[in-house]
Amino acid sequence: MSAHFRTPNTKKEEKAFVEFMENTCPVRDNLANGVPIVTKSVETA
Repeated sequence: MSAHFRTPNTKKEEKAFVEFMENTCPVRDNLANGVPIVTKSVETA
């Protein structure tokens, strides 16, 4: 993954933010680990 920032923050702060995002972002977690989806039934009207 590449991340590009325009910020007045230091490199250390940027790294801390990326680590926080990697550890807490549910979208990233779903993309990185996948979510198994199983269809149990199909109902029609």
